[in-house]
Amino acid sequence: MTSETPEARLKRFLTWCEKVHLKMNPKVRLSMNGVAAGYGMLAVKPIASGEVLFVVPRSAVLSHSNTDIHQLLTAESPSLRSRSRWVPLLITLMYESSHLDSPWAPYIALWPNFLQADLPMFWPRDERRELLRGTGVLQATAQDLRNIRKEFRTVVAHFLSRHTDVFEPERSNLELYTRLVAFVMAYSFQESRGGKKRNPPMMVPMADMLNHTTNHNAQLEFSQDVLKMVAVRAIADGEEVFNTYGQLANSQLLHMYGFTEPGSTNSNDTARVPWVSLLRSALHGQGPKERNLLRRKWRLLSQLTALDKEGILVGWDGVHSAGELEQVLKVLSMPKGQFGVYCKHQCWKKEVLKDYDTSLSNDAILNLPKASHDLLLSGIQKTLATLAIFPQECKMQGKNVATHTERWQQVLMLRQGQSKILENLLELKESSTE
Repeated sequence: MTSETPEARLKRFLTWCEKVHLKMNPKVRLSMNGVAAGYGMLAVKPIASGEVLFVVPRSAVLSHSNTDIHQLLTAESPSLRSRSRWVPLLITLMYESSHLDSPWAPYIALWPNFLQADLPMFWPRDERRELLRGTGVLQATAQDLRNIRKEFRTVVAHFLSRHTDVFEPERSNLELYTRLVAFVMAYSFQESRGGKKRNPPMMVPMADMLNHTTNHNAQLEFSQDVLKMVAVRAIADGEEVFNTYGQLANSQLLHMYGFTEPGSTNSNDTARVPWVSLLRSALHGQGPKERNLLRRKWRLLSQLTALDKEGILVGWDGVHSAGELEQVLKVLSMPKGQFGVYCKHQCWKKEVLKDYDTSLSNDAILNLPKASHDLLLSGIQKTLATLAIFPQECKMQGKNVATHTERWQQVLMLRQGQSKILENLLELKESSTE
């Protein structure tokens, strides 16, 4: 199955689509040429806003409720619970991908060995460290790998060992499981159940072949019996059909999908200012007594806030997690006497902090108390200095940069986008003082 050419696999997939009654609008076609990456969809005639591009029956969706081992998964469901909620689908993919006669074999064959996306979790560790330091992706990837290993060891491996009559031992390993996690991360869909609740992920043939852009022209709609990809604006003849994976920053796109958008085109892009950058800025130039006081403040803040997380999230319009940031800036900037009163009377208990999800607009940042404002800008400058250290030294160390050109380009766009967001805040400060 994996010896087929990509074109042959695509042809077999389209034949399968007809068999399972997955209907395509004749105004679109799948292609590997003239698209952003991999497989994609092109308009071959003008398409009006609201037009249906293709319809996927629920019976063609690949999920733990559609597979032949559904009853087994249902019976074992208490033992398959995990934080990710992905285990039933991952085991389903493990099972279906090992059977040439699987009802989804032509669909699964589109991704030989499930290695279509070049996600950072598959990069060599040294390369991840060199390219991704300071971007937030390094920490997210490391956490993914820890979670995958733990989930496989504590949940999946026990299940597989109990059912060696169903799962081939030579394929039931952590390596395949990790690739399947990456596949689900990059290509699955989740249906909303209302509010922020979402159903477990599922694989939607055809829909997962569309590429993403922030300025998308199509989106997937869910109904009781079918799923429809619908044009959300007019699409010109020859234009690529783009879905949206969500309102995602470049760091999230690279982490989960293996690509980025040019920073200037991604209105959802963000950058992180590590909390420790604020502490280092506050410590800079201070004497021993002042440094001891700042460490006391930091210990208190570590108890009150989530300083173990990545840091302040900054977007084009301002800072996210406003309440948390304002508390940190306020405490770090307090004179010694005021901090003593703050601790003695546990003033933080009387404070009504903004919701962490609330934004602090660029204008509001300019109106922060001077000490807080200066501390934030100093932390931003330190972060910018880190982002500017793109590992050009790799070339001087004799590494074969040519083999990593695509990765370097993606990481360069990631760093440039994050830098522009932070520079935007500094430029606002400069323009406000002119």
